[in-house]
Amino acid sequence: MKKVLITGASGFFGKNLVSLLTKSIAPAEYFCLYHTNKVETKDSRFQWIKADLLDKACLAKVVNEIKPTHCIHLAWYVPPQKFWHAKENIEWLYASAHLFRIFCENGGHMFVGAGTLAEYDWNVGVLDEVNTPLNPGTLYGQCKKSLHDILQIFKKNCDYNVRLIWLRIGYFFGPDESQEKLIPKIIRLIDKDLPVDLAARDFRRPYLHVKYLARLLQYFIVNEVNQDITLNASGSTCCNLEEIVDFISNKLNKYSLKLEYDKYSSNPKELLVNNDRFQNVFGGEMLKSFFLDLNDVVESYNAMK
Repeated sequence: MKKVLITGASGFFGKNLVSLLTKSIAPAEYFCLYHTNKVETKDSRFQWIKADLLDKACLAKVVNEIKPTHCIHLAWYVPPQKFWHAKENIEWLYASAHLFRIFCENGGHMFVGAGTLAEYDWNVGVLDEVNTPLNPGTLYGQCKKSLHDILQIFKKNCDYNVRLIWLRIGYFFGPDESQEKLIPKIIRLIDKDLPVDLAARDFRRPYLHVKYLARLLQYFIVNEVNQDITLNASGSTCCNLEEIVDFISNKLNKYSLKLEYDKYSSNPKELLVNNDRFQNVFGGEMLKSFFLDLNDVVESYNAMK
């Protein structure tokens, strides 16, 4: 039986993955690591383990005891806005490399790492896994890129029979997202008629509902792959900031006079991503409209008030 270790299981991505896995009938044991907030699951297949991944002895003890066949490594230091240049990125680089080494030494079969679109050079057209240069502009992006490089070299030199899946993760929104992230922050501030400071009206990012990322992670748990894979886990269609704000305002039936655009800059204004490989994992299935999913998020917010 597969033994799946999930780090960051109580975080934004982790919670949505666990929620999806509880609906699956696939036989597996899930070992969910958390640091502060445990998520309750009645499913006996899930064991929640409190662990500090930055503590090498603690991490080694957990992995040595479980001997997982699969590892979904989602944990990292990601407080909104603070993480881009935080020194903690270096600590998580070391801890993640240590996790991979212990996982391999214990006979692990598949390691799924959470990379980032920030590994790319954002000044070079469409972000493509094959053609776009890797030239991070932040410490966060550099540490993720460096981690991927280290894992590839370590795996090759030590000749471990482990599949390395590297996902360059983009912009996701949905349930359990931090209230300081862009979309939940806009919803909350407009609803409460509070000041909303925004970037340029034509600021564009390829936002996508987190359920698609959860489905991708589930795919790699359920299906065996016979090669290492690197792919962009991201939407491909960009909506500009003004379109998002107008949609949310209409759904809430509130039109704030405290909206201010151009309060801060963010470069580049538009980020385009090739996500063909991402969609091909689902047999070419087209991803749903951004605004259909955003509608669900706003309706969920209204229902919780």
